[in-house]
Amino acid sequence: MGSTLALGPIETALLARLRAHTTLTAQLARVDTDLGVYDEVPQAIPRDRRYPYVRVADGAEREVPMDAMGPAAAFKWGSVVSVPIRVVSRERGNGEATTLMNCIKALLDGQPLEVDGYGSVIVECSGTTAVPGELFGGVVTRELVSDFTITVSQRGL
Repeated sequence: MGSTLALGPIETALLARLRAHTTLTAQLARVDTDLGVYDEVPQAIPRDRRYPYVRVADGAEREVPMDAMGPAAAFKWGSVVSVPIRVVSRERGNGEATTLMNCIKALLDGQPLEVDGYGSVIVECSGTTAVPGELFGGVVTRELVSDFTITVSQRGL
């Protein structure tokens, strides 16, 4: 099997894991059938109804391919992918954002994750940053961004 990009399947797996966790989604703003976990925040949702929310990947993802060595026809390829996950809140202080990020970290860090096309997956939280609040349409936001490193390999398929 040849080398392929892992970023798409990884983002799909992360979104599915977070959206499936009812304890997390129950704490997020919900509009109709929306679960509050996005890869891109829908502009159709009014600003006053979209907080808090979680955004998986924000354009700052990075993928580094790796060759586990072996015959060309072997399942020898993999990648190390860095994906930021952002919690955005409008509550004063970092309490709400911290509670949500703790839930996300518990769901992902060191936990098994099924990624389509890869037999081996390791998920690690490599750090969290508090982002200074910004003013959007009169609303001050609080953000926590955790960087998750996901290492995938075709081996084990």
